[in-house]
Order: sequence, then C-alpha cells, then structure tokens
Amino acid sequence: MTERVLFEEQRRKLEGVCIENGLTFRFYREDYPVKMVIRPLGGVGMQMSMLEEAEDNGFTSPDACIVLTWADGEIHKTYKGQFGITATLQKKLEGFFQKMCSFWFQYFFRSVMKNQLLSAVYMPYVDDEPVNLPSAAGSVEDCGEEPEC
Repeated sequence: MTERVLFEEQRRKLEGVCIENGLTFRFYREDYPVKMVIRPLGGVGMQMSMLEEAEDNGFTSPDACIVLTWADGEIHKTYKGQFGITATLQKKLEGFFQKMCSFWFQYFFRSVMKNQLLSAVYMPYVDDEPVNLPSAAGSVEDCGEEPEC
C-alpha cells in the first residue's frame, strides 16, 4: 500500500472515532508544523448532549478545542476552553495523528524526490561523510542497484 492510501485509511478510522464521540477534526498539512484541531460537534442538540454526559467525561465548552502539533518528532498539545475527554480517547486521537503525520511526511517526501520538485540548491545540507569507517567500506555505488546494507 502507498503512504497516501495508508493516510486515508487512518483518516477514515479517525472520522469514525470522532463521530462516535461527538467530535470533529481538521488536519492542517499546508504548513510546518503539521496540526490537527479537534472540536466538539456544534449545535444546540449536541450541547445538550454534552451537558448530559458531563458527569461521565467532564464538561466541554462549545468553543473548546484540542490542537495537536507535530514538531521535532513529538506531539505537542494545546487545549482551548474546557474540553472534557477521557485519557483513553485522547491517546487514541494522538495515535491517529501520529500515524497520519508519518504517512503524510513519507508521501510528501516521496513526491518531492520522485518528481524532483526541489532543486539541489535548496536541498538541506547534511554532512554525509563516513565517520570512523575504514576505506574498504566503499560507496553506495559499489553496492550495485539495490544496496543490502
């Protein structure tokens, strides 16, 4: 399966979990860091339902949201308003977000590299000189078409 298919699969699963729990989400991938905003579903009916469930899950204000951000290999959480959510559901949402980020970055990187959308002038520089390796290690070209290293 491609990363895009895997991303969409996670998105569909997340959508199901959100519907079951009266939530909605938006995945922002246009900028870095990537973000996902989770909000309670709106409307008077949903607000009444939230008040009824407040004893079980804690109170959630109608304007509340959780912002999950993926930066430097970690998930950062920001809460706005009163957002009552179980620890289990929060971990589930974070898991979906982490997987979606991973698949998105893989898909993005593959697309950029395959289609040569980034000039070598703008490629980030990483010192890839071998460190403390004997000269017999050779180069990638010496390994043939598919290196088995």
